[in-house]
Amino acid sequence: MEETNKIERRPDGTIISGTLNPTGITGPKRMSITKIMQNKLEEVPAGQMKTYGSLLAEALINKAYVDMDPTAMKLVLNYVEGMPRQNIGIDGGEEGKPVEISVETKGVVNAAILAFLKNTNEDESTTDTTTGN
Repeated sequence: MEETNKIERRPDGTIISGTLNPTGITGPKRMSITKIMQNKLEEVPAGQMKTYGSLLAEALINKAYVDMDPTAMKLVLNYVEGMPRQNIGIDGGEEGKPVEISVETKGVVNAAILAFLKNTNEDESTTDTTTGN
């Protein structure tokens, strides 16, 4: 029996344009929620002169700078300015330079660790092991 739904491929394995692709989308393309929201924000509500998008922007700015809401302020700034660049490389944030640890820094870190350990040991020695208090 001959297969009628054979996929035609090039020698490199890619499907030849215009041939059957069983994994492709058939029928109308589905609309994403992002596109639906973008379309809605472009609409002008009944009795209004501004779009939903403009009204939303005004409401957010009022919440941020009239009500002085810090969360709304951060949101506005992040949308307008973008998030600050965060270096996640192993270079410590200085574009290719190694992380530097000075003798002073090392001493401060060691002192903090020793103080933490001392406090932890003191807390454990004052705890009654029979009652946990």
